[in-house]
Amino acid sequence: MKPFENLSRTEIEYLVTEYIHNIRNRKIAMSRFLDGLTYERISEIYDLSVNQTKNIVQKVKENLLSHIE
Repeated sequence: MKPFENLSRTEIEYLVTEYIHNIRNRKIAMSRFLDGLTYERISEIYDLSVNQTKNIVQKVKENLLSHIE
């Protein structure tokens, strides 16, 4: 199950904007959760390793889930 599949795009945008304060991480989250970009593509865009990108997405996801549970 995808973590935010029951939320609308607007709700996800609100959560990311409200609770993710680092601009780069916010953009990465939007790219992954809203645009469906792969970790590899996001890594290329932000000049990060795939592991760095996965770690950022995981931390963002945990942060957001703590606010909706």
